[in-house]
Amino acid sequence: MPGEVDEFKANLSKRLKALLERESEKVKRYEKVSFWCEDESRFGGHTMARNKITLFGVKPIGNFQDNFQCFWLYGAVEPRQGRSFFYEFSHLDGDCFGEYLLQLSPAFPNELHILQVDNAPAHMAGHLEIPDNIILFYQPSCCPEVNPATESLAVPEKFSGMGNF
Repeated sequence: MPGEVDEFKANLSKRLKALLERESEKVKRYEKVSFWCEDESRFGGHTMARNKITLFGVKPIGNFQDNFQCFWLYGAVEPRQGRSFFYEFSHLDGDCFGEYLLQLSPAFPNELHILQVDNAPAHMAGHLEIPDNIILFYQPSCCPEVNPATESLAVPEKFSGMGNF
């Protein structure tokens, strides 16, 4: 998708201006407009599968329980002022994303937030209630390189040794 990435970067300011003109009534109600980049990442551990010792040609018999525990970290960064907002959830779905938006909204109540998100199904859930001071701004499909939040959520993985394992 290199063509989409280049087009997105080249037309970003035009698209944002058009969005602000389209939402001019909302813009007038708030003191400030902030541009945020949002993404999610899963952290957790898989069950360790160990080999069983048996005679050659004999299939091992044993109980195996896949006990996978994880959590999702939702995060948004505002590159201009260096602000961030992170929240931990159990799932990646429309309900958790809606709750994340409900937590972000009152954290900065006097601002209109333009939130750049990818095209994950959670971000487009039909029942999603978006607070009045948040506007979702969709990036091209399969183009994580246009979202700085993707790198922000990768930092804990790189330096903590945790990763998504």
